[in-house]
Amino acid sequence: MNHKFIPILIVASMVFTIGLTAAHAPAQQPDLRTFLIGKWHQEYGPYVTESVLTAGGTYTSITIQPGTAYRLYVQGRWDVRYGNQLWMEWENWEPSNLRKPLPEGTLVQPIDANHFRSKFGVVTRMR
Repeated sequence: MNHKFIPILIVASMVFTIGLTAAHAPAQQPDLRTFLIGKWHQEYGPYVTESVLTAGGTYTSITIQPGTAYRLYVQGRWDVRYGNQLWMEWENWEPSNLRKPLPEGTLVQPIDANHFRSKFGVVTRMR
């Protein structure tokens, strides 16, 4: 093999490899933390939850069961972990006799600017 062509083969191989890598690179995700700031509504089973997530990392949430006296009000802190999970930590809640749950994350899959999917289904931004 002619040694003049080895650098050309190396460069051609690198260009091909870079091209394949770029073709398989995932699309850039929106900044999930910024996306989640706002007021959200979700219905799942017999429950309806409305939550407000602030830029400062705090949230308030109320869950009701329509037609009943059931009400759960929670204040706490929220964050995005692992790039795609919403984690919410309870700090204050009513009824206060409930045991504080362990922190738990839920996978967030943005659908569009006003909707995302969580483990309980579709969540809608409120205006």
